[in-house]
Amino acid sequence: MPALLVLVTWAAILPLPALHSQFTTLWSIGVENDDPQELGGETWPQNNLPGNATVRDNDYYFAGTYGIGTVAITEPATQFERVLSTTNHTQRIHFNLNAGQATPTARIRLHFNQVWGGWWQAATSTQGPGYGNHSLQVKLNGSLIGTKLFTTRGEMLVEANAGTFTPVAGENVLEITRVTASPSSPDGSIQFDYLQLELHPTALQDADGDGLPRWWEEDHGFDDQNAADAGYDPDQDLLTNSEEFARKTLPETPTRTVTV
Repeated sequence: MPALLVLVTWAAILPLPALHSQFTTLWSIGVENDDPQELGGETWPQNNLPGNATVRDNDYYFAGTYGIGTVAITEPATQFERVLSTTNHTQRIHFNLNAGQATPTARIRLHFNQVWGGWWQAATSTQGPGYGNHSLQVKLNGSLIGTKLFTTRGEMLVEANAGTFTPVAGENVLEITRVTASPSSPDGSIQFDYLQLELHPTALQDADGDGLPRWWEEDHGFDDQNAADAGYDPDQDLLTNSEEFARKTLPETPTRTVTV
């Protein structure tokens, strides 16, 4: 009978490598404190593009040049509409990239927290029990880059490579939508606590040709100028860095291969 390989992931307390990632923060909105009230309240109804850079609506503009003209000053946080609801389902964030940022080797990281969820039972005209279901979609320049279903307050991390979206030198638009149909609860809402977008313009480059992209090597403390580190096994789980990357496992956390 042939041997059966079983992968068992187990946690170990190991020192992590020093990170030296080249991701930089493009922008942030709000304060990460589980309280969304420094942002603006909900207005009705959902407006169409392009919105307005001088009032609170579903379009929030950072300083830059857009189809609506030049926005000299980033809108204050109080003009970011913090609520996603059935009637106000999409928030759009407009920002500029320069030519050095809008590259075919770019990778972005979007992180945001959502809090204060709830839903309404129309049949009984009462607040529904619990937090409700809230299905969120994230698009960048029209391309879907992330989805997540929330049933309690929490965070969403979206990482996407150029190619799954098209970065533009000039105006870019990030959209976050609460899906109004199932699996979302009917007549529900959540509120943003904090949002942050990071970008690494050369993340997908592989200077040493070892098959590991630059962002992955930097995130885990390796060297994109050293092809030998693709064969390293820092957690001694018999998986090389190349194998860890392919499996989407962590090179700092052992994944044992057991022969049965």
